[in-house]
Amino acid sequence: MGLFDFLKKKIKKTISSVPAIRTEGEENKSDSFINTAVDVRPDNVPPEVLRLLWFLDGPMKNYENIAKHKSKINVEGFVLEISFFGAEEPSAIRLSLPVKKPADIESVEKPPYYPSYSSLSPQQRWIYLDWLRNVDKEINIGYVFIFYYGLERHLFFGDAEAAFNMILRLRQRHKNSSFLSYSSTALVAACIFHQKPDWFVRYMQSISNIEELAVDDVYVLAKRALGMGLTAQELMKISRKVGFTNQRYIKGESVLFEQELKKLLLEKFSAEEIPLSNFDLKECPIVPQVIFANYSIDNQQRIINIPSIIENQTFSEMALELLKATHERVKVLLRELRKGGSYTPQEKQIVNKPTKEIDDAFKESPLFEAIDIHLFDKNVKYFNKGICPYCEKQLQKRPVQKGKCEHCGNTILVKNSVFTGQKVMLTEDEYKQMVDIRNERIYRNWVKTMLSHEGIDISMFAKETKLKNLSIEESLLEVIAANAQKHFRDSNMGFYRNSLMHLGNVYERMGQLENALDKYLLVCYYDLRGCMNGTREYNQELAFLAPAVVKWIDKLGDALNLSREQMKERYKGLVKQLKEDGIAGVIDSTWSELEEALYSRD
Repeated sequence: MGLFDFLKKKIKKTISSVPAIRTEGEENKSDSFINTAVDVRPDNVPPEVLRLLWFLDGPMKNYENIAKHKSKINVEGFVLEISFFGAEEPSAIRLSLPVKKPADIESVEKPPYYPSYSSLSPQQRWIYLDWLRNVDKEINIGYVFIFYYGLERHLFFGDAEAAFNMILRLRQRHKNSSFLSYSSTALVAACIFHQKPDWFVRYMQSISNIEELAVDDVYVLAKRALGMGLTAQELMKISRKVGFTNQRYIKGESVLFEQELKKLLLEKFSAEEIPLSNFDLKECPIVPQVIFANYSIDNQQRIINIPSIIENQTFSEMALELLKATHERVKVLLRELRKGGSYTPQEKQIVNKPTKEIDDAFKESPLFEAIDIHLFDKNVKYFNKGICPYCEKQLQKRPVQKGKCEHCGNTILVKNSVFTGQKVMLTEDEYKQMVDIRNERIYRNWVKTMLSHEGIDISMFAKETKLKNLSIEESLLEVIAANAQKHFRDSNMGFYRNSLMHLGNVYERMGQLENALDKYLLVCYYDLRGCMNGTREYNQELAFLAPAVVKWIDKLGDALNLSREQMKERYKGLVKQLKEDGIAGVIDSTWSELEEALYSRD
C-alpha cells in the first residue's frame, strides 16, 4: 500500500484573523507616485498570475496580516503539520503604498536579502509590478522570491495546483541555486500533503539536470509513495549522508562510477534502482525538514518532522555497501585500463556558468569602495581548462576540491567564486583573499539591512558618520537610538520594539553582549504584552514571542555564563525601570512565559 493511500484524515484549516494595520506615512503620497491599483488589474497582469497574488487592502483584499492557518495530515501514524502563524506575508501587496516608475531602471538598487513587497522602495515596487506582467522575463532573484513566498502559502492554504504549476514555470526560467533548492523541497512536500502522485511525476519530468535535484528526506519519502526506487545518480547524491566518505571516484570518475553502480543494482535488485517499499516508516528516525523559504514564518512552522528513510539503519547500511562495492569495482577497472594503456579520465562535460547574480554589495556606495568583481575571472578559466593557478601548466587531472600540481607541487583549491558562483581554481593566498571578500560582503549587506529596516538614507548616514568621525557601528547606534526615541514619543510601540531589536543587533556585532542582551529582553517584554503602533495601550491578542530573539537571548546567556536566576533578575530589573502603570502585575507573568521558552528543553 503506497504512502498516498495512508492520507486518512485531513483536518480542516482553522483561520482566525485580526485586521491589517495601515503602514506609517501611507497617507502622505506626492503626485509623482501612482497607486498600486493602477498596475495590478486584470487587463495588466495575466489572470494566472493575478489569481495567485495576496492583497492586504483594496477591492482585491484576500489576506489578513495576523491570520493563523494550520493543516494536519496523518501519514501511516505520523502527523505532518503545516502552519502559518503571525507575521505579515512578505509577498502581500498593499495598494496604499506608493509606486513610482524609475527614470533609469539600471540605477535602482536590487532588493535586500529577505525581501518583502512592503520593504521595497517605490521604484522597486514599480519594477516588481511590471515584471508580474511577464514572470518569465529575467529579473533579479529577489523579486522572484517575493512572488514565490506567496506561492508557498498557496501550496498549502490556497490555490495549490495553480501555485504548483506556477512554481514549475518559474524554475524553468530562473536558475538561481537557492531558489531551485527551496522550491524543490516545497513542491515535493505539496505532492505528499495533497495526495498528488501525478504532481510528483510532473515535477520529475521538469528536471533536466540532476544538479537541480534536492535528494532530501522529503524527496525520498515521495519516491517511496510512488513505488519508485532511488537511481544510481540519486544514491551518489546522498552518498555522504549514508556514511560514504571516499568521494574520489564519485567526483573524479562520475561517469564510470554511475555505470558500475547501475550494473550492481541490476545484479542485486533486477532493476537499476534501490527499492524503497521494504523500509517501514515506523522504523525510520524522525527528523526536522525545512519546507519553506518564507522567512516570515517562525522556524517552528517552517520545519516539519518526517520519517527519514535515509537515516534508517537498514537502508543506510545497504546503500553504503553498494557504494563501497562500486568503489572497489571502479578501482579494479581503472587499474586494468591503466595497465593496458587505454585509460582516459572520464569527466563529465564542464558546465561552469554563473549560478548567481553579482551582489550590489560589491559596488561603490556612499559608505564603501567598489570591489573588483573580475578579480577571479582568470581562476574560472584555470578551472575550465584544467590549468594550475601557480605555474599555469596543464594538469593531467583537475582536482575535485583540493590537490597538488604535478609540476610545481603547490596545493590547488577548487571553490565557488564569491562573485558569480562559478567553479574556480585558486592558490592558497587567493582563497584567503576570497574569504575576506565574502566576509566583507556579509558585513556590507548587514549594514545595508540595518539602514533599510530603520528607513535611513545611506548617503545622509555616510555624510554624518564621516562628519562626526564615527565608526559605522557607532553611527548606527546613534541614529537607531534617535529613531527609537521618536517612535516612543509618537506612541508607535511596535516600531519602537523593532528599533530596540536593531540596537541589540549592533551591540552584539560590536561585542557588547550585555547591552545586546538587555535590548533583546526588552523586545520580549513588548512582544509578550502585545504592543501596537499609535498607542501606548497593549493588545494581548497580538502577544507572541519571536523564536529568533529567544534564540539570541539563549546564546548570549551562555556566552555571559548567566544562570536562570541571574537572567530572571536581569529581566525584572529592566522591566521595572520602564515605570509603566500596573507594571508589577505583569513582570512575573511575562517572565514565566519567557522562562518557559528559554529553559523548557533543559
